[in-house]
Amino acid sequence: FSLKVMAIVAVLVPLLSIPFAPGVAWLRLKFGGENEASYARLVGEVLSQEWKKTTDKPLRLMAGPFGLISTAAAYAPEKPSTFAEFDYYLSPWVDQARIDRDGMAIVCVADFLHCLAEIKRYAPNAPRKDFIITRKWLGFESPPERFTIVILPPR
Repeated sequence: FSLKVMAIVAVLVPLLSIPFAPGVAWLRLKFGGENEASYARLVGEVLSQEWKKTTDKPLRLMAGPFGLISTAAAYAPEKPSTFAEFDYYLSPWVDQARIDRDGMAIVCVADFLHCLAEIKRYAPNAPRKDFIITRKWLGFESPPERFTIVILPPR
């Protein structure tokens, strides 16, 4: 191909894609993304707020399913580290001493049994709180998703 043809394609493809963007956005709203990551910004905000209600220490560690927690931590104002899947292999910067020292905000999709079992393991006596998130865009709403959170404050 000539440089001229490549330049034409480089200009036309984005221009032809623009009319489809609202439809793609609506589909993402209705059907979500992988691993509830499309709820991550809102989850990060809720975890941060709940943390501040529990302790005056900074939020340094979030735990939960990999896709959700990795994205939620990026949106949280404190930019905490993650304990993805409660797996020390995936999160070598976490150990029990760090959990005790820094505490941990945990989030699970409310029907994800493996994650809920990890809450029992790490925070058996901590109070749980369920909340529902519905994303909104141009008057449309996503299906509601229920999450369970636990705040494990520093010791």
